[in-house]
Amino acid sequence: MKTHELKYCSQCPYSTRVGAEFRKHHKSHKLKCRFCLKMLNDSSKLIEHESTHTGKRKWKCDQCTYNTSKKALLVKHKSQHHEVTEQDEHSLTCPHCSFITTRPSSLANHIKSHKS
Repeated sequence: MKTHELKYCSQCPYSTRVGAEFRKHHKSHKLKCRFCLKMLNDSSKLIEHESTHTGKRKWKCDQCTYNTSKKALLVKHKSQHHEVTEQDEHSLTCPHCSFITTRPSSLANHIKSHKS
């Protein structure tokens, strides 16, 4: 039987030689946001959450000027504003570019972006 190195938790006295047990234990520790009281289990979720406080917006739409701190919001934006790929009786097209949408409010907001 192969002996594994003892792993120590950096946040409490826990230790184990079993990697799967160590990973499970490590996930039990919550990570605290530096700006509010929110606690999260995952470091990537913590980084995403903290960006809502810092104003950092790494997710940028490739079809307009929209940007956000959360990938899920970008996906939602694109499905609501850009996912119409071909014109049909319900689609609306920007007179200044190839932007297509089914929502009149989206078209109005988009046209405003050409004026700024």
